[in-house]
Amino acid sequence: AAHNSRQHFMFLPNLKEGSMITIKTDYGTFNYKLTKTKIIKDTDDQELPIGKEKEMLMLYTCYPTTTIGHKDHRYVVYADLNSVEYTGGKNEE
Repeated sequence: AAHNSRQHFMFLPNLKEGSMITIKTDYGTFNYKLTKTKIIKDTDDQELPIGKEKEMLMLYTCYPTTTIGHKDHRYVVYADLNSVEYTGGKNEE
């Protein structure tokens, strides 16, 4: 989760299904493929599932992203793990 500012997730709605999202950490690079987007109520935590069945990335921000102030909707991006390149050479797909 992040603010809907230019420095954070203002442009999250520009991502489309199939877009690749890369997260780089000290221990590896994780590539996720966007599977769907959704606009939800800020109280609808059922749409933010924390599961252990598979690796999944969720990014969300206040919606609409073009205005400042309190908002009661969230823009959510769901993405599945596509590939991992661990620092040190261990690869997994």
